[in-house]
Amino acid sequence: MEPDREKAGEILYRLTLLVTIASLETTATLLTSMTHLLRQRCGSPRRC
Repeated sequence: MEPDREKAGEILYRLTLLVTIASLETTATLLTSMTHLLRQRCGSPRRC
């Protein structure tokens, strides 16, 4: 029974890693887009 449990743990680890990396990438893209839009709108951070 242990090999199945070990394999399931490895699969869960890889899935968790994938979701974490995807979340970080999405957050980075969102922050970049928001920064770009704010710079277009305001010109500089102090003008907003």
